[in-house]
Amino acid sequence: MYQEFGLQAGTCLQSCNDHCMPKPPTCGQGGFDWAEWRGPLSWSSVKSPPFAEYDPAVFKSQKPEHDGRTNALLIDNPKDLYGQAIDINLASVIHQGFLLAPESGNYTFIFGQADDIVLVWLGNNAFRGWTRANADIERTYIPPPGDETHTTRHLEQGTYYPVRVAWGDKGGNTAMSVKIIAPNGTELTGQDNGYFRTEACDGSYDKFPPYGPS
Repeated sequence: MYQEFGLQAGTCLQSCNDHCMPKPPTCGQGGFDWAEWRGPLSWSSVKSPPFAEYDPAVFKSQKPEHDGRTNALLIDNPKDLYGQAIDINLASVIHQGFLLAPESGNYTFIFGQADDIVLVWLGNNAFRGWTRANADIERTYIPPPGDETHTTRHLEQGTYYPVRVAWGDKGGNTAMSVKIIAPNGTELTGQDNGYFRTEACDGSYDKFPPYGPS
């Protein structure tokens, strides 16, 4: 059986073993907002890795060409982006959302292939002020078989964390796969009505600043 009771971050469920997890939040929309921009033609001639010319911050002041919402962090088709017919060669896609941490502990970020680069910000830098230099995690292209890489970050239960994931492609093949796993082994990405929302339901953060000229 489960017993409902209130916590500062929202309503929790407590089972007979006294393990409490917040209910998934319900404000805003589930998942991540994403936006896509075309990159400059000069990207096609640069070396990857390290794709040193990729600077996601330049897109803050540019209006996206396309946008939408997704529960998963997965790019695997150069002609399709989250169900939209979009050519994403020489492009950048930036995802943003808020994670309500369902438990305290180490969360695992699992990266599949990154073709050509994936950057992750977590916390205040993900909300505003994000640059390539202050990214919490950077994963660049690894030649096939492109082994998975794992990175862990400690999060506190009931806290909303801004999360930003930027991907860039210099042309040719395209690939991005990021999974975020809770301490109990549950994948939090790719879930409908899960712990990722487009806004922080407790008001700890305003809505994400819009892209485009200020």
